[in-house]
Amino acid sequence: KKSQHTHFVCVLFHLKMTHHFCCISFHTHCAHTHTHTHTKAEKAKLEPESSRGQLQSTCYACRFFGLMIASPLSTVLYSTSGPDCIVRIMAFLPLCMLPLVYYLKELRVVNNAAAVADAGSFCSGSDDDDDELIVLATTKITQPFDNNYMDATTMNVKSAKEQCHEIWTTVCSRAVWQPMIFVYIYNLLQVGNAAWREYLKSVLHFTSTQLNALLIMAYILLYLGVITYKYFLLTWSWRTVYVLVILLNGIFSALQLCLITGYTFGLSPFVFALGDDAFGDFLEGIQFLPITIMMVHLCPSGSEGASYAMFTTVANSAINLSVAISTVMLGIWDVSKQTLISGDLSGMMKLTILTTMMQTSAVLFIKLMPNTKDDLAHLHKASYSGSKVGGFTFLAIVLLSILYSIVVAVLNIFKPGWSGESR
Repeated sequence: KKSQHTHFVCVLFHLKMTHHFCCISFHTHCAHTHTHTHTKAEKAKLEPESSRGQLQSTCYACRFFGLMIASPLSTVLYSTSGPDCIVRIMAFLPLCMLPLVYYLKELRVVNNAAAVADAGSFCSGSDDDDDELIVLATTKITQPFDNNYMDATTMNVKSAKEQCHEIWTTVCSRAVWQPMIFVYIYNLLQVGNAAWREYLKSVLHFTSTQLNALLIMAYILLYLGVITYKYFLLTWSWRTVYVLVILLNGIFSALQLCLITGYTFGLSPFVFALGDDAFGDFLEGIQFLPITIMMVHLCPSGSEGASYAMFTTVANSAINLSVAISTVMLGIWDVSKQTLISGDLSGMMKLTILTTMMQTSAVLFIKLMPNTKDDLAHLHKASYSGSKVGGFTFLAIVLLSILYSIVVAVLNIFKPGWSGESR
């Protein structure tokens, strides 16, 4: 009885710690997502119309460079000091950013008339200055005229109701919902093989160090992919970039079949998997920037922040739904840990083929993607532009996707194995 009681207490403690960890992880990711979205929105607001996308590409390159540096550092710390050290650093480092908040000085919000009147008292009265001050009062500030003046003067910001109405008008435009539908479909079809990591660990006996090496190489190639697009492919048409990325991704995804069957061209399984995963992430880095640059060009002036946040929500909701679908697909064939260890890899083969076909099928929808930013203007004047049905359908799909992703995530935590996958 004492042994049973001890086991029962251990189980309860394990469940309590699991739910406690999930709660901490939930709040951490909520805070990270909030600050990340806010930062991206502010970047969209600061970019002038003539060079939209340049600042975004630079900021994302810096972000992925940070990931590339942090990944090996965390691996070393985890191996030498354990997870406790990592958690303490994650709690401490954000606090170091607080002093920098002082430099995020924002302007006061007033109405147009007050801003223009205030600007008029500062201006000498020339026509050129009047034009500059009207822009200052009604849209956004891209270059301050005078530091003292900027401290005293404000700019107009639209109300939440006005911004929501403007966003609704924006999503009803064909120049918005057509390319964003492609972004949604593309991200949705990037369904991964959710049993792949289990296969590497249970069948190929990859160690934690080797799995971390895969992650490190992924971040390095992701950064190199972003840099490659920024400096070599920025002038290419968006369609050309995506056709190339989709087809090459299909090839590298199909190479996983070689690893499953043991044909690794004389390379060790680890080296083969390292190269396959790395080049897949390199392609992901290349395709990442065209979408973000296109989103910036879709944002209406005056509501750049709110619009860009909504567009990124569309892309993220499709990614989350793709992850949820990959979890559900584990129940199609038996890819449980016990089955993989027993040597039955038929389910793994079929699941890999299915996911590869789904990822490659995104090329069928490439016509929805405009070639360049100039095509966005043509779409705005095309038929079905301004359709309320298109705007409503677009938003409904996004909201339902978010809801479904939340349901699947909750079920995965509180009822593992609900869809028939391995627990």
